[in-house]
Amino acid sequence: MSAAISVQGRRIRSPWISGVLPAVGLLALLMPACDHASAPPTTTESEPAPALLDVTQDERVDAERVSAMRLVVSDASAPAVATSRLDPPATVAPSQPALDIDVEFEPELEPEDEPLPSDREPLELRTAKQHLTVRIAPDHRAPIRARIASGEAFEVFERVQGRGCSVGGWADVGNGGFVCLSRTRPATQAPRMMPVARQGVLPFYFARNRLDQPARRWKSMRSYLRGDQPTMVYELGRDYAFTSRRREGGQIVLTDKRGRIMLERDLDRMRPSRFEGRDLVAEPVPEGEQLAWTVDWPRTAIHAAADPEAKSIATLDYHLEIFVRPEPLRTASGTWFELTGGGFVRARDIRRLQPVEPLADDEVTADELWIDVDLDQQVLTVVRGQTPIFTTLISSGLKGPTPRGVFRINKKEAFGSMTSSPGASEAYAVEAVPYVQYFHEGIALHSAYWHDRFGFKISHGCVNLSPRDAAHVYSLTGPHASKGWMEVFEDEGDLGTRVRVHEGREVVADRRGPVVYVEG
Repeated sequence: MSAAISVQGRRIRSPWISGVLPAVGLLALLMPACDHASAPPTTTESEPAPALLDVTQDERVDAERVSAMRLVVSDASAPAVATSRLDPPATVAPSQPALDIDVEFEPELEPEDEPLPSDREPLELRTAKQHLTVRIAPDHRAPIRARIASGEAFEVFERVQGRGCSVGGWADVGNGGFVCLSRTRPATQAPRMMPVARQGVLPFYFARNRLDQPARRWKSMRSYLRGDQPTMVYELGRDYAFTSRRREGGQIVLTDKRGRIMLERDLDRMRPSRFEGRDLVAEPVPEGEQLAWTVDWPRTAIHAAADPEAKSIATLDYHLEIFVRPEPLRTASGTWFELTGGGFVRARDIRRLQPVEPLADDEVTADELWIDVDLDQQVLTVVRGQTPIFTTLISSGLKGPTPRGVFRINKKEAFGSMTSSPGASEAYAVEAVPYVQYFHEGIALHSAYWHDRFGFKISHGCVNLSPRDAAHVYSLTGPHASKGWMEVFEDEGDLGTRVRVHEGREVVADRRGPVVYVEG
């Protein structure tokens, strides 16, 4: 039986509140993995921020430390080197350093606009000296609301009384969160939304070992410039995340979060897809027409008639938006659709935005935002009330099924690591997957910078989005992260956005449960 109290004007309902707030453990939320689950370790009010690490034969570390957010997450699709927009989706294309061009800045993608600021004016700004735990009440035993990254600034709206923070005291940091200030200092810079974009909307530059080619790594820039002997590193299927990319000593060098140096010429650098969905408010679909995307690589053939033997009158680029008549034409050669501008295209060569059926209940308000995922067409649509406002292509589960049903996003991470399950035939380890939104056990919506096959099922169960689309959807959904927050869990005052996953017109079960609070 749960009880409710008011904390700083917010109603909080939780079994933790029952009785006299006994120090009992709550159910821990198991976050991970499209392949296997791993429980998150417990945390303290302030602890050192784990660095992005990688594992080699010579440098073994505890698996929990591999995760940027102290969570080992198995997921998604085994990464494959991303191609340019029109390169073969299944082809690995090594990148070569271009030493005759300026590589200091490479704005491949446009960043999302930041969310609107809080209605309240902050009392002060603080910076986390260590990784901080944000709790749902000013009590060190209260469930976790969020985590703030070391070195990140955050807003303080009020100093409050609480328990278990003798130095510094507790602060109301807004958005239903409270932080012990013992491991903080006055901020010298403004808070920022996480993740901080370095490569367009992405927070890192990504690269991986070339097949059967170990790469050199120096422990620091000074060591590299001195000409010290490097360590040779190699692990097939591992993606490295780097915080900077620049020219030093006549080479393009990549620097990771620990300050270690690798040469781009030794690696295959990932080049994220430029694909992005359609804003249906700014660009509505014309009445009587149906939005579709071409998915046959490298180009989709348009025929003069609904017959593969008919003359090809045009070819269209991969991932191009088109409009077709909604009614299919079924012939002996298969199903076709007529383009509104003339010509016919095979149904298998396109993906279509089908009419989005309303949620099967009366709870949806006119301004409630929810997500529809159509596995049949590999299309995700963001809906407000009953009005679609954004739509795009996805890649769902092939090597593992994407669960069907109505869910709720229960946790969001600015970025987190993902690994294959032990003994998997297709081993992979990704240091930092951006824009992760868990909605069922270890299944999440997240960006996939390693492929451009949106519109096809290829993942281990998660829902892959292009980097641009992942950033956009992440900015819209709940639970909502404040500036400086690396991850956020839903609570009764900030429920996660509903996600409906279905195949075509099938009716799926409501699989939402109560809010599960995270201890630590």
